[in-house]
Amino acid sequence: MRPQPLIHKIRSHEQEVLSVDWNKYNSNLILTASADTSIKLWDMRKLDGPLNVFRFHRYAVNSIQFSPFKENIFASGSYDMSWSVWDLGSNVPLRFDDSFTEFITDVEWNC
Repeated sequence: MRPQPLIHKIRSHEQEVLSVDWNKYNSNLILTASADTSIKLWDMRKLDGPLNVFRFHRYAVNSIQFSPFKENIFASGSYDMSWSVWDLGSNVPLRFDDSFTEFITDVEWNC
């Protein structure tokens, strides 16, 4: 299989991107999570800037995943030993848990 050509390159995070997830309900929406502690929502049709920037974690956000049940919900996990559940329309998490004693290395929805 031949490698596909690069379609578009986005440079927006201040540090490396650690996780990317595509929205299963809307193929134009993607999330990026970064070592710069931010999560960014992108519309692939308008790549001049993110639709929203989510900042709540204190350290690198190393895992994100859209909900398999609702288009507007996603979860994030961080090296600050916390995870959060977010609504795309709000910059404040719907749910936040920092009771862990180890890094959160991955978030997944239990289907």
